[in-house]
Amino acid sequence: MAAKQKRLEDEAQSNPSAIVDQPSPIRREELWLHIWQKPSGSYTSEQTRLVAERIEDLKKKEAEGSFVLDGRNDVLTVATGKPDHSGRVRGIGGWVGIKQYFGKSKRHKQSMVIWEEMEQTLAKFSEEAAAKETMFQSQMSQMKEEMNQMRLLLSFHPETGVLFTHSPAHMQQSTRESCIIGQSE
Repeated sequence: MAAKQKRLEDEAQSNPSAIVDQPSPIRREELWLHIWQKPSGSYTSEQTRLVAERIEDLKKKEAEGSFVLDGRNDVLTVATGKPDHSGRVRGIGGWVGIKQYFGKSKRHKQSMVIWEEMEQTLAKFSEEAAAKETMFQSQMSQMKEEMNQMRLLLSFHPETGVLFTHSPAHMQQSTRESCIIGQSE
């Protein structure tokens, strides 16, 4: 690993236009195999050898596409048959949490999608409500204008050509306060 990193750094210095990819992090199952394998190539116990064989088998299935990684359900978890403890990831270190290593859960991703759809729907309804409010206001002003025109038509006497105005200055109340009568001139 260190030799590969050194070679990549040397290539980057000799050819600055070359794109240097960072090496991918060591996968958990590879780290587990490295830890439990002796320098001679054998494993520390028979159980460890069986788990190592299951890991190799699952890695082949993953390469073929018959085994699909699914968040916490990775090769090491399936091979050992033990689920990870909540809040930590085995084989990585105590400072790396499950969300940091595996990413957010499907449920969280789905709820985010639902939330975004809800916000879009709310924005759509708000736009529709604003459009309806604008239409309502324009209809209301049009109706007021029509009413004013009708009022003018009703107050115009066609024979005399006189426009009657009914303002409070020309009105007086009756003595019995039962109705309003016009002032006599």
